[in-house]
Amino acid sequence: MLKHTGTIQIESERLILRKFVYSDIPHMLKNWIANPAVQNEYGEPAYKTVDDVHELLSKWIVNYNNNDFYRWAIILKENDENIGQIAFCKVYTEIETVEIEYCIGENYTGKGYATEALNEVIDFSFKKPKFHKLEAFQMKEDTIWRVM
Repeated sequence: MLKHTGTIQIESERLILRKFVYSDIPHMLKNWIANPAVQNEYGEPAYKTVDDVHELLSKWIVNYNNNDFYRWAIILKENDENIGQIAFCKVYTEIETVEIEYCIGENYTGKGYATEALNEVIDFSFKKPKFHKLEAFQMKEDTIWRVM
C-alpha cells in the first residue's frame, strides 16, 4: 500500500540527496540551472538570475509541505556542491506510479553521479512510499544523457 513520505534525505557513497535550500542558488547557477544545454534537455528553460532561481526554489520549498512532493538536490559529499536535481515530476497516487526526471551539470556527466542518484531514488521509491511503478522517458533530442 502506498504511503507518501515526501522528500526525505537519502545518502549514497558519494552523494547526498536532500531538499533544496536557498543557499544552493550560487552552485545551481554555476553548475546547471543557467545552462540551456542542461535545462533544455528535459524541457525546462535556463534560469539566468538569482531572482529567477529564488522564485523557482520558493515554489519547491513550499511544496515540501506536501507529502506527495518529491524533489531532491544532488549534492557532492566531498565539497557540498549542488550538481543537479532529481525528482518525481508526476505522481499518480491512484495507480501508485511516478515519473522521474533528473539533470546533472555538464561538468559532472560521465562520472556515474546520475546513475548513483537514480539508483538511490529508485530504491527509495519502492521501499519507502512503496510505489508499484516508476517511469522515465528520454526526450528524442537528448544527446547528453543517452547512455542512461
